[in-house]
Amino acid sequence: MILTQDRVGNQVYVKDKIVYLHLKDKMQTRKLGAINLGNLFVTRKPEQHIFRKFNAYGFNLALIKSLKPDAKVSVRQYGDKTLITTAEEILQKWKVLNYARDGFETQIFMPIDYFNK
Repeated sequence: MILTQDRVGNQVYVKDKIVYLHLKDKMQTRKLGAINLGNLFVTRKPEQHIFRKFNAYGFNLALIKSLKPDAKVSVRQYGDKTLITTAEEILQKWKVLNYARDGFETQIFMPIDYFNK
């Protein structure tokens, strides 16, 4: 089931509760996380996934916008704790970067300091 498609044709879809992103220009698909009862669950390796410039985790903007505002977004960090916020919080405390020119999707970044508040 397609959740959303951005203006350049990248698709976010769900199959068996797993959320995938298909990048049209790169002809590749990657796993974004899982959806359960309308909530998003992702796993991240801090050393690999933290965007250092903002000390933040990135999310697919179209995916976050497709969630209900009160949907929980849970980020399980390898070897560490779980960070929790809502889709609405991410949209309020955001920094958006558009990687379309590089063939990637638009991402929204949530500073780590804003989780669990």
